[in-house]
Amino acid sequence: MCILKRGLLFYLLALIMSGTTASPGGADYIDDDKLRWKEFYQEFTPTSKASQWFIPFATENRNDIKTIQVVSVFASPRNSYLKGHIHAGLDVIPKKKEEKYIWVYPMANGVVCSVHLGHPHKTIVVKHMLPDGQLIYTSYKHLESIYLSNGEQVTRHSKLGRLYTRKEALAQGGNYDHLHLEIRKKFDDYGVASWATMTTGALQQRFYNPYTFMQKKISPVLPKVVIINPRKDKDDLSLVTPISAALDVKFRCQPVVLHYLESDIKKIQQLSPRVIIVAGQSTPWHLYTAEELQTVVTLLKSTTVPVLGICGGHQLIALAYGGKVGVIKGKRKPAAYDNCFRSEGMIATKIIKTDKILAGLPAKPKVYVSHCEEIKSLPRDFELLIKARTSKLQMIKHKNKEIYGVQFHPEHESPENPAGRQILENFVEQHI
Repeated sequence: MCILKRGLLFYLLALIMSGTTASPGGADYIDDDKLRWKEFYQEFTPTSKASQWFIPFATENRNDIKTIQVVSVFASPRNSYLKGHIHAGLDVIPKKKEEKYIWVYPMANGVVCSVHLGHPHKTIVVKHMLPDGQLIYTSYKHLESIYLSNGEQVTRHSKLGRLYTRKEALAQGGNYDHLHLEIRKKFDDYGVASWATMTTGALQQRFYNPYTFMQKKISPVLPKVVIINPRKDKDDLSLVTPISAALDVKFRCQPVVLHYLESDIKKIQQLSPRVIIVAGQSTPWHLYTAEELQTVVTLLKSTTVPVLGICGGHQLIALAYGGKVGVIKGKRKPAAYDNCFRSEGMIATKIIKTDKILAGLPAKPKVYVSHCEEIKSLPRDFELLIKARTSKLQMIKHKNKEIYGVQFHPEHESPENPAGRQILENFVEQHI
């Protein structure tokens, strides 16, 4: 018998027995019943901390609590299941339904630690580690389908499952077309306290008020990070998306993508970003005209906002300040990078000058590279921070401005690339 079906039988048996086995306070019932649910729980550790929190639906703004509708409040008395138990969660749905199905997402980074119950109470629990090391849990109940299993690391983009449609809910015999959301201080009961908490005091021991929690943790106003896309094709975000994803994992911020043709100083002033990150490109730089680069070059030379250029963005900074850029090997100007030598993979580098955004790095960090062009000459007013054998100018900084360029890819997600990710996090952390 599958684990969910077996769990459902246990659950139904508990409900049938609830009139005789539950003590007035519910504590004995929870202690007696929790061992039957222990097998569904598995101990895993989140690999990234939960520093950003979001609405559990794909609403028009997951940073705005006003995009959800409350169906049933936290701590209200209930007469179902154990008669007189207290509602341990918050029943919510999106105010606007964007698609046929309502998808449910994690509220923050974490790891799946329990999948239990069956229709119509299917539940998935995610363990989160807060920045101070504290562990808390979010529980998502009344899912028609669950797409993840224990041990899977999640971000706010991971699809946990979907809610019942109204028709499907009625077929299950109740109003189950909403999300029962719990935010737990601990999960020592393995789920039983959800339907067996009988007093306000017992409720406070294990549960947060989800609505109050979201009010404190989720803000509609987030610091902006502008990511400039230098690719010829405005709609090609393949080099931008990994940067946004890297920021999502660590920071509560709002990425704003601007094409290089639209990256004028006036727009930047209107947006008031904390930092600007310039992504890479896929076209040799000599195929860009001075006229089409003028807007972004003017921005890079005049902005007072801290800037980090990555790969092609690193080269664009050099071009803006009078440096020279060309292919790593070869004398002819290529029509495309397909015919060029590419430096790719993990390489050894050496820090030759310390800087605040290099904090925590070893003297010879290994980083991930993937590029065909390199900076041939260091621009005036810039200094070299990191060098390597191939493409010597691996990291540069303006002497008087908060403008950095890295030839490598700090956004690249890999266990072998901790140094690159540390540089990206240090840069953003300094200014957000």
